[in-house]
Amino acid sequence: RDALERRIERYLDPKTTDAELAKSHPALVNTTERYNAATTRKALIERKYQLGQIVRYAYRPFDVRWAYWDPDTKLIDEKRPEFFANAEVGNRFLTAGVRNRMGVYYKPQSVSVLGDHHLVESNVSIFPARVRQDTQNVEPNLAKSVKTMLAERDLTSDQLFDHVLATLNAPVYEARYIDALRVDWPRIPIPASNETFARSAALGARLAALLDVEVAVDGVSRGALLPGLSSIGLPYGSSYEVTAGWGSVQRKDSGTRLIMPGAGMATEREWTEAELEALRQIATRHGLSLAALLDVTGDRAVDIEMNGTAGWRAVPSKVWSYTAGGYQALKKWLSYRETAIMGRPLRGEEVLHFAQTARRITEILAMGPALNATHDEARADAIVWTARDETGQVVVDDSEVEQVDGEEEALVTDDASEAP
Repeated sequence: RDALERRIERYLDPKTTDAELAKSHPALVNTTERYNAATTRKALIERKYQLGQIVRYAYRPFDVRWAYWDPDTKLIDEKRPEFFANAEVGNRFLTAGVRNRMGVYYKPQSVSVLGDHHLVESNVSIFPARVRQDTQNVEPNLAKSVKTMLAERDLTSDQLFDHVLATLNAPVYEARYIDALRVDWPRIPIPASNETFARSAALGARLAALLDVEVAVDGVSRGALLPGLSSIGLPYGSSYEVTAGWGSVQRKDSGTRLIMPGAGMATEREWTEAELEALRQIATRHGLSLAALLDVTGDRAVDIEMNGTAGWRAVPSKVWSYTAGGYQALKKWLSYRETAIMGRPLRGEEVLHFAQTARRITEILAMGPALNATHDEARADAIVWTARDETGQVVVDDSEVEQVDGEEEALVTDDASEAP
């Protein structure tokens, strides 16, 4: 954040020339079809009041940064003010798409801050749990008939949000409906049993916390670790330069940096006996056998290197290959943090963040059998849904639900971004 604040102060300082800015941040002073650099900067400098804000920004899965958001000009390509207005403390957002460029299903993510247009690699829409109607009123982002159904059953909109997240992340849901999910919006079964609904919602609430790195999770990213997790993604070494070839820079014609992932250095191996004992503890917590846990998290360990002397040990193989939004999550995070790209080694909290993310994903994958079982219950007990208006007439009111596109690439983000 401090680096971003200094960058913005320099950009808004009339004493700093465009030529000086071009040396450090060429994209900011390079005019494109949709961005007039000189006009934009002049307008922002001459504005009587500075309206921009530095905010938390979900750039990629498990990768939240600081960004400068301004309501005026095209400093940010697509400002999405309706998104910003709903990104208040306490709101949550679900990523979803009607189809995906690669023809695969991207399980929805849950975030609680502004999200980038490429939080999902293509065609992202972001659905807020609640929407601001005006300065005073915030309401659940649901069709009227759905609100009525929830009220009649003494259920909440938050429970529905979590039930949707749990359903769409159940491995069996993807396997069962993959052909339809490639071309159309997902369908969510609503169980007749409130107990099944509540059980699914509880799993979804846990999943939402694990997916959102802005949420501290007891035993995973805060406090004493849950049994078995301390062996997962264990950092080693003390020199945190990332030089193993995880990422490299290409320059667009506009001057904007494009970060390309590299092969890096990852070594797959057998689990040690001590590590297997830790995995047994994880399996026991989730009501699984060791074999069942290894089936969902990976039967081999992967050691990830920052350089020749430091890295992270014992990342389960399916945790390492885990994808979110079309990206291999851990590898994508590393690609932006090559020392040659960031201009500095990793800080201790960033080394810990990687380990915590590996532990979050381990817990997510270990939840798979429970998510499957609860989804099967909900599917077998699903109600036949017919939306009706106040007069009892059948209506289709999906249009009442709001969606907001993710942000385009923010021109001004923190020192780990693709932007200058």
